[in-house]
Amino acid sequence: MVFKRKVHIFVALICFVLCFAVTLQYKSVTKNKSVGITQLRRTEELENQLINANQQIIDLKKENMQLTTDIDAYRQDAASKDSGSGALKSELEKALLIAGFTKVKGPGVTVTIADSTETEKQVQTADSYIVHDSDLRNVINELYSAGAEAVTVNGERLIGGSSVRCVGNTIIVNSKRCSSPFVIKAIGDADTLESALNIRGGVLDVLKLYKINVNVTKSSEIELDKYNGAVNFIHAEKSEKQVK
Repeated sequence: MVFKRKVHIFVALICFVLCFAVTLQYKSVTKNKSVGITQLRRTEELENQLINANQQIIDLKKENMQLTTDIDAYRQDAASKDSGSGALKSELEKALLIAGFTKVKGPGVTVTIADSTETEKQVQTADSYIVHDSDLRNVINELYSAGAEAVTVNGERLIGGSSVRCVGNTIIVNSKRCSSPFVIKAIGDADTLESALNIRGGVLDVLKLYKINVNVTKSSEIELDKYNGAVNFIHAEKSEKQVK
């Protein structure tokens, strides 16, 4: 009887262990399946976001083409009428020039900035040896402070609503993805722009501390393309009140 009781206890213990193991395995499989589903949903969300972003870019380009067509029509209409319309055409041309919607040319500088090629840098500090969006903004701000009248980054014309920001491993200028090397062109007094960039302890000296490759070239004439995006005012509207 004692032996049979021990056998029953032993069998019961084995059954308990097996049930416990099966339960753990079931929970593990269920959890992994749940994680897989979550990751799949996240991937689908990111893909949908990418599709929506690409569609927005396409829509903006179409809108920009329509606006360009409208502006050309206004120009032709103004040119074919009286002197008052001619003055209006002149004002329109000036406004487009200031806003960045016209191709421009003039003296200036070209600044080329590229990630460091240092081979001895430590892995944990490698992030310091690549060009960041803040580096580009610092150079751009220095150029504007020195009197730059028009600036492009990798061919993208900067206007009042432009942005230079980091997204993942790339830098986005306006809506264009850019990567090293970055070519910044600015129209203005070439000597003044070059001096501002090369001032001791200035923005370029800081980049050179991290072995970032920087080169500044003066030119008697640089040609910059116009801004090709669209500008939409949703909340802002013209006010008739005098701002003091």
